[in-house]
Amino acid sequence: DIRYAGRVLTKSPGGTVFAVLTIALALGANAAIFTLVDGVLLKSTGYPHADRIVQLWEKPPHGTRNGIAAANYIDWAKQARSFEAMAAETDGSMTSTGSGEPKSLPAGMVSAPYFDVFGVKAVLGRTFLRDEDQPGKEKVVVLTYRLWSSLFGGDRGLIGRTILLNGEPYTVIGVLPGASQFDRNPNDVWVPLAFPANPARNYHYLTAVARMKPGVSLQQAQAEMSSIANGIAELYPDLKKDWGATVDRYIDRLVGPELRSSLTILMWAVAMVLLIGCANLANLLLARATLRSREIALRMALGAGRGRIARMLLTESLMLSIGGAIAGVALGYGLLKWIQMLLPPFYLPSEANVTMDGRVLLFLAVVTVLTSIAFGLAPAVQASRCDSAEALREGGRSSSAGRGKLYARHVFVAAQVAAAFILLVGGGLLIRSFQRLMNVDTGFNSEGLVAGYLPLPMERSPESGSLTRYVDRLLEEVRAVPGVRDAAVATGLPLQGWGDGMPFRMAAKPEERVGSGFKIVTPGYFRALGLRLLAGRFLDERDVAGMPYVVVVNDSFVKQYSP
Repeated sequence: DIRYAGRVLTKSPGGTVFAVLTIALALGANAAIFTLVDGVLLKSTGYPHADRIVQLWEKPPHGTRNGIAAANYIDWAKQARSFEAMAAETDGSMTSTGSGEPKSLPAGMVSAPYFDVFGVKAVLGRTFLRDEDQPGKEKVVVLTYRLWSSLFGGDRGLIGRTILLNGEPYTVIGVLPGASQFDRNPNDVWVPLAFPANPARNYHYLTAVARMKPGVSLQQAQAEMSSIANGIAELYPDLKKDWGATVDRYIDRLVGPELRSSLTILMWAVAMVLLIGCANLANLLLARATLRSREIALRMALGAGRGRIARMLLTESLMLSIGGAIAGVALGYGLLKWIQMLLPPFYLPSEANVTMDGRVLLFLAVVTVLTSIAFGLAPAVQASRCDSAEALREGGRSSSAGRGKLYARHVFVAAQVAAAFILLVGGGLLIRSFQRLMNVDTGFNSEGLVAGYLPLPMERSPESGSLTRYVDRLLEEVRAVPGVRDAAVATGLPLQGWGDGMPFRMAAKPEERVGSGFKIVTPGYFRALGLRLLAGRFLDERDVAGMPYVVVVNDSFVKQYSP
């Protein structure tokens, strides 16, 4: 059957190439999208007992999740009994000096048990000891494998040596595993998070993770955290009244609902493409079976059974699928790389291991068999049902295209049109949505705007005078660059959410406490963005230390809290 199918397919190379390319396009698209779905939604995170890892949040009075204040986290860590380990985290940057040009490194500041929560061990050296997040002991650093290989040349003797970060000596104690989620994380270095003697209780800038003890359920952990939060609210009613705590499974928070929906829609879309390809090839094979009706009739007249004929034709469709699958692997790999180039940096969670591995090849093998059956079964069945005596008579060729074959071809054409119509409507809606997004009035003019990240001190409460002088001098030098109209420093870019949060009360309703995200900006921020002023004034050079506190709010704030 295989040898004969090869001879038949090589006799009509044009049709064979067309069929192989058709199935290659469909299978390649499915392979690329399945690799994405598999890496983001289906694969294990790589953490041992990942179902016991949870993410903790403060719960504001009129919300569900908020960043955590340092003092509240400390109370949580002391009082909670449902967890083996709990750790806080915040991000920043550190400047590496002493080895070539100064380099700004994304940094993660974490409590000492952080790597214990995820069950991650260093491949060189060790991770943090339990007391290394205490003031005076925090000058140690763990490097990612990526940074250790690139900046330090993979020097195994680096462990125990000192490097300069932000001008201060840090002892390198460990290197994290390569090709792991930490190598896909934006942070290059990890340092202990040492809290000051009197941490703030209303400045929410931390996230927290914890590992539940064996046998502890999510509901039990939630009940305990709610009880602890209620106790804190009773002790500090002016700051924490009606604030609670939220506990989520970490794996449930890795992929947001928007990304999950997008991947699901993409998977259905490429399945439709595969359906269209199968219907197209089924029609092609039906047409070829019509042309070969005399051959098939002769085989049946010589004693070939219907099952034998169907097997022969299914072998041909299977060989077409295998050829398409081989080409589809190469096409899918290129398509996957193209999609990854289009995605913004760190758009996917660092736990997502998006690679074409054995799981993808197994998926492709299963789909290949199913497609060969899908577009080969109907022609095989139709061909095996032909009347050999009628087909061998003169005019038999025309009679072979009977009602059954016409009915099958009509079904496949209808399936093609239906699937294509769904894709066309969905694609049109996506294009329309994209056009609307591109035309949304963001409130600022992005033309000519550039953004960069600054290495600032990691401490949350640096001496304000020196920090202000540093920022002022830096802005003066940036504004002096030819072509620069204005410049500003902010703790977050437009449309990228809030870096910090804090509760507040309106003077007219002091009994109501709500929370809001905020950004700290220099006065030139509004001019640089070209923001419109609806009422009042922007921040300016009068708003310095010693003057009355001022804040600029957006229109949504006014509508919600002071209509």
